[in-house]
Amino acid sequence: MICPKCQDIMQTVDRTGVHIDVCQDCKGIFLDRGELERLIDAALIYHQAAEAREREAAAAAAASTATSGANPVPVDQPVAAQPPPYQPEPGYPPPPPAYHQPPGYAPPPVPPGYGQPAPYGHDPYAHDPYYRRRKKKDFLSELFD
Repeated sequence: MICPKCQDIMQTVDRTGVHIDVCQDCKGIFLDRGELERLIDAALIYHQAAEAREREAAAAAAASTATSGANPVPVDQPVAAQPPPYQPEPGYPPPPPAYHQPPGYAPPPVPPGYGQPAPYGHDPYAHDPYYRRRKKKDFLSELFD
């Protein structure tokens, strides 16, 4: 087959049952209608299998938490009483008073929780103009690599 862009001869490559015509000069690819449909069907099968694995993993996790020893205390059993608060032994001086912040000082800000944005809009990668987030791989990227 001849490349429609650069008029060079294209090489036929067979990847997972799909015939792809690749131009060696411009690296363009050509798929006919039947091959494109096979490619779409293979992508659907790949994604359905991934969803089935996720459902099985979620069901297994739910089953393991249901059968673990994390059962609540039955109502008919009494709950243990709390121990009495600490009392110093007689003859010892009382503990010093708790530290209090001097007036006019504010407490330090609470750091953000996990997964929350940093205060003041700081992004750890904002300084790097070449940083790109990694893309998730799917069936098509595996096919064309």
